[in-house]
This record gives sequence, C-alpha cells and structure tokens, in this order.
Amino acid sequence: MTRKWPNTSIIIATYNNCDALRQTLEGMLKLEYPNRHEIIVANDGSTDKTKKVLREFSKFNKIKTFSIKHSGVCKARNTAI
Repeated sequence: MTRKWPNTSIIIATYNNCDALRQTLEGMLKLEYPNRHEIIVANDGSTDKTKKVLREFSKFNKIKTFSIKHSGVCKARNTAI
C-alpha cells in the first residue's frame, strides 16, 4: 500500500495570537490550491485561547497541531518541520 503524502506543507508558529490564528486557519481552509496540502500549527506555549482555537480546527484532517513549552518562534517552527 502506498501512502499519498501532501505536496505542500504550510507551517504556522503561533504564540498568544488566537484571533489572528482563527482568521488564518479559516482562510487556509478556503484555499483552492490544486495540489494536496497540509497545515501544521505549532503552538509555542500560548497562555490565551489559542488551545481552544486549535481544538476547534483539529477536526479537519489537513490541519495538524501540537504544543510545546514556550521557547520562541524559531524553536516552534523547527519542531514543526
């Protein structure tokens, strides 16, 4: 059995920016991109409602989320990669 991997991975690192994150993910889901894609969101230890927003969007198969201890945007992005 061969597995079909996404052609494009979109990586988003976020920290305490739940409103912008919601708008970003809503926009990403509306993309009419011709190839398969996945969205990886790295929560960099947010203390606002970011986790709640991520739970809402985790129902979409193309969105993968995870949280790490607050370490900065570079660490979050590199972990996602």
